[in-house]
Amino acid sequence: MKITRISAFAIHLTLSLLVFSSLIAILYLYWFPGQLFWIDGGWAGLKLVALVDLVLGPLLTLLLFSPGKKGLKFDMCAIAAFQVAALAYGFYATHQQQTRGLVFADGEFQTLSYSGHIEANNKLVSKGETPKSLSDFGSSNPINVFIPPPSKETMGRYLVDIFNGYPDPLARSDKFEPIVDNHDKLQEFSLDQESLAEVGAWSDIETMLKRKKLNASDVEIYRFSARFEKGFAIFSPAQMKVIAYVPFVYTAEKSTVAENEED
Repeated sequence: MKITRISAFAIHLTLSLLVFSSLIAILYLYWFPGQLFWIDGGWAGLKLVALVDLVLGPLLTLLLFSPGKKGLKFDMCAIAAFQVAALAYGFYATHQQQTRGLVFADGEFQTLSYSGHIEANNKLVSKGETPKSLSDFGSSNPINVFIPPPSKETMGRYLVDIFNGYPDPLARSDKFEPIVDNHDKLQEFSLDQESLAEVGAWSDIETMLKRKKLNASDVEIYRFSARFEKGFAIFSPAQMKVIAYVPFVYTAEKSTVAENEED
């Protein structure tokens, strides 16, 4: 059967969709699980890959494919090689930016990427420190860890380290501690319903609790900061980890919640 230009385009697009679907599953289930897909870079990474996988590759086939054309095999091989190389780069870049850790530092939960963790550990080694691996604290993704706030006695050293080229506080793996061993210290930063209501955030948090079928008495609320959103994290003392996020934007009158709050 003779393959037409449209048929070649359709075949290429179908194969690209299969690859793209696999990548979506990996991103959403493992690299940026749940809401992190929207608030910490999963969606941004996916758009980059989609441009190559679903647009450029099939479009080049549509433009260059011509039955009986001399050198057609070379053209198709070149397109395939280009798409594979571009996909490999996009896949690698997205993997490097995956959310690896959720670190409680400076009074809030902050996301830490895989590459950020590796780079910070290399910097710590160069400073003569002994870094830790996030994998030492569990296997879930992201791994929740705690960094004790500096005391009056250690505040001076804390500031000196910042100005002397040490990693950002949230990436100081040499100071990572299990959350389960520091829950009492963590609770000092929890936010009560009254203070959340004053800034207009409680109704949004309550909506999320209902969606997750949770009781307010069974969770604790903390601030969080991700790459693309800030807001409030819902923490489960029973599971010792953050189980939901409520992106929150302050306005003159009240807050607005980011649209992407999917599970």
